[in-house]
Amino acid sequence: MKPVRSSAPRRVWTRARVGGVVVATVAALGITSAEAVLPSAAAAAAASSAVDPRSVPVLPAAPVAPMAAKPAPKADFTPLAKAGESHFDPKRSKIISRSMYAEEYLNPDGTHSVRQSTKPLNIKLADGTWTPVNTALTVDNASKRATAARNPLTPSMAGNATDPAVLRVQADGHAVSLGLDRAAPAAAKVAGDGVSYADVAPSTELRKWFGHRPERWDEFQRRYQVELSSNPDGWQPILEAAQRGPVTLLYSAHDTDHNGALVLRDFLARRQDKSATRPRVRAAKAKP
Repeated sequence: MKPVRSSAPRRVWTRARVGGVVVATVAALGITSAEAVLPSAAAAAAASSAVDPRSVPVLPAAPVAPMAAKPAPKADFTPLAKAGESHFDPKRSKIISRSMYAEEYLNPDGTHSVRQSTKPLNIKLADGTWTPVNTALTVDNASKRATAARNPLTPSMAGNATDPAVLRVQADGHAVSLGLDRAAPAAAKVAGDGVSYADVAPSTELRKWFGHRPERWDEFQRRYQVELSSNPDGWQPILEAAQRGPVTLLYSAHDTDHNGALVLRDFLARRQDKSATRPRVRAAKAKP
């Protein structure tokens, strides 16, 4: 007789104790389930010292004092607001200190006045003393450059507009120079603290009026020749240069038949017979 197998599920119980928690695992027909038994409240309290932040009372704080009202100044600033009431006397006030951008004066009534400027007022000499800036230009016979007598930037101007360093300045051991693009060989004219180079190009007003309009070409030629006649220092160096070799007058205008270089070329051509050597002057469009 064969034994009879029961169809009831077979249960296997496994117990393990981990950290005071009893875990029971049940295996039945491939399905597992877990059962956890928590420790007692007394045991949990003894194991942890954590504090719930919601249980912490609010700390006491000192009361905030109310904001005080803005102070009302009782000083009288009316004299500072009035114009023309300075204590400075150009003839009687004495300078007591200098710097590059400021000067302090002692006035006859004992007050002090300070003069400030965005431009250099004084220059520091090698011995450490300060002396007023002197922008008057003097021409060096060897280099033909005009240099300021006393200036922090030591500016100098070239003797001719064609010099690649028409303007040169120096500061902290470094030099910077500027030149004029396609400048005519015009000699420098020094007057006081300024240098000018006679312009052989049409004046700005005349160029704007002409605007390369062919119907104004004849009148433009007449007006430009009047300007040239009154400015021989501007075109005479061109004739002198042409005596040493060919001279080309460059122009950037798109109109190759109506531009100032052609007028200047013809103007110089009418004066070439008065020169011992026939000058060679031509006009050409500058390459972009």
